[in-house]
Amino acid sequence: MKKRKRLIKKVKMNFTSALSTGMYDEDINEIYLGDQVEFCGMKGVICFECGAFGIGIKDGISYVKIQELMNSINHCCGNTYHGCFNDHFISLYEIYNAFNCEEDCLYIVNII
Repeated sequence: MKKRKRLIKKVKMNFTSALSTGMYDEDINEIYLGDQVEFCGMKGVICFECGAFGIGIKDGISYVKIQELMNSINHCCGNTYHGCFNDHFISLYEIYNAFNCEEDCLYIVNII
């Protein structure tokens, strides 16, 4: 039991800053926890909620704006947004999936 406690103490890290999401914005800048971003004309911050990285948007998320943008982009192939429809959080995976993103690049997200 003592060995396990020592091991746990050694691997503890500060996950509040400099934690990469593994995704990139449209300018191929790596997206980190805490980054200020713009998505579909909405500004928010990268956060970790419900077991996923995503964008927290204080003023609320407009899923109408998201669908309108999806309709205007050819490679969305007429997709309809299917996601959790949270009021203030959208996961990066939901964005990646809805906009048919490739190569870990969220080309509709900009770090500001």
